[in-house]
Amino acid sequence: MSNSRFYTYLHTRNDTGVAFYVGKGRGNRCNQKNGRNKHWKNIVAKHGYTVHIVAHWDTEVEAFKHEKLLITQFKASGICLANMTDGGEGVCGRACKEETRVKLRLAALGNTYGVGHKPSAEKIERSRVRMSGNKYRIGIAHSPEVCASISAKLKGKIVSDETRAKLSKALKGRVMTPEWIAKMSATKTGMKLKHTTEWLLRKRNGDQFRHSEETKAKMSLDRIGNQYARGHKDTPEQRENKSIAQIKRNAAINSTAKLSEKDVMDIRCSTVQPKKIAMQYGVSDVLIYRILQRKAWKHVA
Repeated sequence: MSNSRFYTYLHTRNDTGVAFYVGKGRGNRCNQKNGRNKHWKNIVAKHGYTVHIVAHWDTEVEAFKHEKLLITQFKASGICLANMTDGGEGVCGRACKEETRVKLRLAALGNTYGVGHKPSAEKIERSRVRMSGNKYRIGIAHSPEVCASISAKLKGKIVSDETRAKLSKALKGRVMTPEWIAKMSATKTGMKLKHTTEWLLRKRNGDQFRHSEETKAKMSLDRIGNQYARGHKDTPEQRENKSIAQIKRNAAINSTAKLSEKDVMDIRCSTVQPKKIAMQYGVSDVLIYRILQRKAWKHVA
C-alpha cells in the first residue's frame, strides 16, 4: 500500500458489482461501517459490499477534489449513489432546515451518555498507543476568520472552581520530560512579555529588576537635548511662595503632634536629662533623642 496519507475509494455491491458509494479517507476508513448514512446501511445489509481503492493523495484537498469529480461522473452516467452530498469539504449538497436543527438540538438536550464514565486503564493505554506519532493537522494553520470565531467564543468564558480543581488534580505529580520542556521553550521563543509580567517573574526568582540595554539606550537618547530646568533659577517671589507652602505642609503634618515648634526649641535648649524631658511632655525618650540629634523636627532651627 502507498505511504500517502489520503485516498479515494469505492464501495460496490456484491450481487451486481456496481458502485454505490464514493468516499475519501485515510487509515482504515474505507473498511469502517460506523458513521455511514441509513441508505448505505440498507444496501450493505441486503447485498454486502466490496472496497476498491481508486487513488492515493498526499493532501486532503486533492482527495476531496477527486471525490467530488467521481461523484459527479457517476451521477452523470445515471448511477444512483448512496452519497448524501456532492463530495468535497462541507455539506454543499445537503443543507439542514431550521426545523431539523431545532429537532436535533432538542433531542440532544438532557443526553447524559458518557457523563461520569471513566475509561479503563487498558482502554487508555490502547488510545495512547494508537495516537502516538499522530501528525494530523501539524503545519495546518487556521484562517483568520476561524481564529476570530474561536477567540469570540472563548472571550468571557468562566472556568468553574470544580473544573479548576479537576485540572489541578490531573496535573499534580506530572513529570515534565526534557523533550517536553524543550518544545515549550521553542514555542515561546521570541514572545515578548509584558512589563508587569517580566517584573513579577524576576521578583519571584529573587532577581533585582533592571532595564535591558536596549531600554537604557532609548532612555539615554530621549534625555539628549532635554534642556528642561538646566540653569533655571527661581525668582524671589517663587522662593517666597515655596517657603510658605513648605511651612503650611509642615503645619498640616504636625497638626496632630504632641509637641509644638516652641516645645522643640525648648527641648534643644534644655539641660535636663532626656528621660525626664520625655516624662514631662508625655512622649518617648527615643523621640527626645532624635530631636536632640536633629533627626526629627529638622525644619525647626
